[in-house]
Amino acid sequence: MVVECAVVSSATHIVTGDKHLLALAKYRDIKIIKATEFVALLSQS
Repeated sequence: MVVECAVVSSATHIVTGDKHLLALAKYRDIKIIKATEFVALLSQS
């Protein structure tokens, strides 16, 4: 359901702690990352 919502909303990232989603790492062009990785991305911008 989370991935479907991300696809429908044209998300670029899914930020999660769920190990099953993190194991995918990427779905289509949507990166699946931990919160700490996302914060690091934001700090680079």
